[in-house]
This record gives sequence, C-alpha cells and structure tokens, in this order.
Amino acid sequence: MTRSVPFSIGRFETADGASFTAVVIDGRAVPLSTVMPSLTANTTLDDLLEEWPEQWKSLKRSVAEYRGFENGLRAADLKALSPICRPRQIFCAGANYGRHLVEMMVAVGLGQVTDGMSDEEKRTFGEEYLARQRREADPYVFMAPVTALAGPQDDFVLPEFSEKMDWEVELGVVLGAPAYRVKRDEALKVVAGYVVVNDLTARDKVKRSDPGAIGPDWIAAKGGPGFLPVGPLFAPAEFVRNPHDLSLKLSVNGQVMQDDRTSDMTFGIDRQIEHISTYAKMLPGDLLCTGSPAGNGIARGVFLKSGDVIEAEVDGLGRQTIRCVESTQKMEASAKRKHPEVPGGRRHPRS
Repeated sequence: MTRSVPFSIGRFETADGASFTAVVIDGRAVPLSTVMPSLTANTTLDDLLEEWPEQWKSLKRSVAEYRGFENGLRAADLKALSPICRPRQIFCAGANYGRHLVEMMVAVGLGQVTDGMSDEEKRTFGEEYLARQRREADPYVFMAPVTALAGPQDDFVLPEFSEKMDWEVELGVVLGAPAYRVKRDEALKVVAGYVVVNDLTARDKVKRSDPGAIGPDWIAAKGGPGFLPVGPLFAPAEFVRNPHDLSLKLSVNGQVMQDDRTSDMTFGIDRQIEHISTYAKMLPGDLLCTGSPAGNGIARGVFLKSGDVIEAEVDGLGRQTIRCVESTQKMEASAKRKHPEVPGGRRHPRS
C-alpha cells in the first residue's frame, strides 16, 4: 500500500516568464515532471484531471518515493498562477451561507417583500426565510465564464462600468470525474480536490431595471476578466479531512472582513453536486464555487478602490493576494474631468 505523503499542486511563473506545474511540500515546489518522470514539462493539473483516478494513484506513489523536496524552489519566491487553467465549466452557488443570507437580506432586502421593513424586521424575516430554505429549497446555482479566471497574485483591474466592486472568499471544488445524476451519498467521490476562490462582484450590476430584466444579471456582475482569482494551491481531496469544517478568511488592507467556516453552508458540497448533476453533466476539471460567508462590502457600505489589497485564504489551501488597480478607461475619464478640453484642442488651465 502506498504511503500517503500530504502535498499540494501549484502552478508557478519564474522570473523569466516560464510557467510550470509543481508538487508542493513544506513550501518547496518541485516540477511535476521531475517527481513523475512519465509526464512532460508541459503537463498541467488540467491534464491530470482528465484521467484523475489513474493519474492520482501514480502521482501519490511518485511523491511518496521522491526524495528531493528539500532541494525544491521556495514557492514564496515564485509568482503563483491559478493551479487550474482551463476548466470547461464554472458553477457558482449563490446565497449558500446562513449568516450571509441574513446579512444580505438586511443590506439589500428581497424586493417588494421587504420594502418598508426596518433592519430588525428584515433580519427576523431573513432568519425565517433561511429556515424555510433549509427545509424546502434546492441550491441556487448559476454559471460564470471561464475567461473570468485569474491567478492568485494577479492585479485586479477595477472595471470602468462599476463603482461597487465587492469581495467573496469561497471554497472551490475541482472535479476529477464526470458527474451526471449523481446521488448525494456518492457525490464526494467525483471531487479531485479544493482551491481558494474569490468571486469578485459588481454589486451595482446585479439588478437591472430595463424592460429586458428578468432576474439577476450575473454576466455583468461576475463575468468580467479577472473577476475570479483562483489558488494558489490545489489540495487533493484525500488530504482535506473535512471540507465542511474549514476556516475561510478575507481581509482588505489588513482589516478582516470575512471570517467564518464552511460549516455555515446551507447546502453542502454533496448536495450541490447532486443538484447540478441532476440537470447538467459536470466534467473532469470543472470548478464549483460553493458560496461565500458573511462579511461582504455591500453589508458595510464599503467597496473596493484602487490601491486596495485583498488577501483571501482557506485552511490548507494557501493565501491569495490581489491588488486593485484603476482601469485605463477610468484613468482617462478622470484625467478628462480634471483637465477638460476647450475649443481648439486646448485644455482649461488648472484653477
């Protein structure tokens, strides 16, 4: 029987711009192809996930036999990229944490149902709504474009179309087998491992008021390039003792905003996979974002601005650090406001 040596998988970029997938133990990264010589230097985690059950057995055995991790590169000295780079589908669970749902009910309400209620009345309504949800409802799931995927150390370019960008740390689940009509008690068997996800959201784009509005606009709110930082590490499922009792934390400029545990999920990972696979076929390498806990910016009336630094982490999966930067469009618009042009192509002088 192969001795289990706990490890993670990461994808990194060196100073010369080359990228490689690595096995990480005790902060040391060794190229995947060095640990497992049957693979090539270009093999990625995505490649392994296509045949995960077989590849996992071989990889675990190779890691247990390899003796050179102390000579590996320091992962902290490398730029971390998203450990998965080409998921075919990204599924996102919404309003899936109890305290988060109640918090959002107070912050934004439920349309006409909560209009005129005080905050305390909204809170009571939210708690009753949550109890009904747990008894009677199915998970609420939508999809995100794969182009939203970003690395865990990439700068986040604040979009010109939003003034209310928000944060959402989440546990990401990566599939290692196809899943269609999977029952709840079998659902965790299709999970290959876990990653940190930050589901960045343009809160001022969720609701639409135009005649075409028939529900939340998740493409506008969550679909922009870089809206979904993933990583830094992929932890194989075997080494995550209980994914339903992990700590999640997110801070902005050092101030803790979210600090909760996955135990507050309304619908567990198994229930989410059961629900999704009842209707859609899930594929190896797909990413499932399982919802975010309380502590979002919209509940505080605070939103991301240029220069902000977001740190998000989940037990055993590493920490991602994202810096917010102004978009070129916003900088140009700001410059025009400060120095408006006058006829003849000249600018008004500074006052």
